[in-house]
Amino acid sequence: MSENKKKKKSAANTVALLPILVGGIGGFFIGMFLAKNGMNKLPIPVWAELLFIIAVLLVIIVIHEAGHLVMGLATGYKFVSFRVGPLTFIKEDGGIKLRLFSVMGTAGQCLLMPPDTDSPENAPYFLYHLGGGLFNAVTAALCGIFMLITDSKTADLLLATVAVLSLFLGITNLLPMGKAAANDGTNLYLLKRSPALRKVLYRQLYINGLLYQGMLPRDIPSEYFADVTDDGKMGIHSCVMPMLQGSLAVDIKDFTAAQAKFEYVLNDEKLIPIYRNECACELIFCKIMNGASKEEIDELYDKNIRSYVKQTKSMLISKRRLLYAYNLIILGDEKAAAKEYEEAQKMRKTYPCKGELESELDIIEYIKEHR
Repeated sequence: MSENKKKKKSAANTVALLPILVGGIGGFFIGMFLAKNGMNKLPIPVWAELLFIIAVLLVIIVIHEAGHLVMGLATGYKFVSFRVGPLTFIKEDGGIKLRLFSVMGTAGQCLLMPPDTDSPENAPYFLYHLGGGLFNAVTAALCGIFMLITDSKTADLLLATVAVLSLFLGITNLLPMGKAAANDGTNLYLLKRSPALRKVLYRQLYINGLLYQGMLPRDIPSEYFADVTDDGKMGIHSCVMPMLQGSLAVDIKDFTAAQAKFEYVLNDEKLIPIYRNECACELIFCKIMNGASKEEIDELYDKNIRSYVKQTKSMLISKRRLLYAYNLIILGDEKAAAKEYEEAQKMRKTYPCKGELESELDIIEYIKEHR
């Protein structure tokens, strides 16, 4: 085995053991607490502690995303959306409104729009990405301080629980995990090394901000979609720019160009699952629009992608667009297609990103009229 492969295997093993190690530290910490207080059982019922853990998890997710929000705003970013679970707060019409939205693999997300600049590779990024883990670490430290002050065994246990869970979330977000996850630590590591990635992620956040404001992809200045020379250090995010370009091509209904972009991205062995699944869905859609046979489509539309579409169709309107095209064009099932059409229309009430919503509904209407 080569030295490079050994390093990659070692890194993968470290990532795999991380939850176990943090859990072990947490268990040891709780055990020491019980021993110190001369207790052989919890001062509160187990069911109450479990309910408290669930509540704490929600709170520390809010704290984590608040860290991104505060640090981002402090460095010139503008508020776009703040999500915990499916609850998403967005800036719309001069106020804050609530929408329902979720992204697989994430418990929360804070999206901000970066400050205007002519040098996106030099735009601030460090505090925005660091903020979540930093706030979790501060929370754990404060819990430790309060444990020194309080004489209540129950309060000590609850504070210890908050500290351990905050520590776990902070560490798992700030420790770079490479291909395992695009977490804050991985992003910080890659952004520090790669000016090209700083430019790409700046564009991605800026485009996202414009979409939330209601701008369609076709109306966003073309320079935001221009090629960025890969410096070889972008890692798992090297696919971002081609994916954005593919999405623009879909919006302007150049399905041939879009297909080429998504095929290019899917050839990248570094793709993380969420990127791969999204690109596979878009490639299937483009092939449908470009006249591929049912046999060719069904070969791509395998069990894994069907499962992914099923899990995300209630939240991502692009999946309703895919299902509409598949049912109408490939299966010739107008009843099933009509159902997907209606489900897409219902999303007008809840979908947080206005520009994406209008783009997708426009494409669905195009399919309805031309197919």
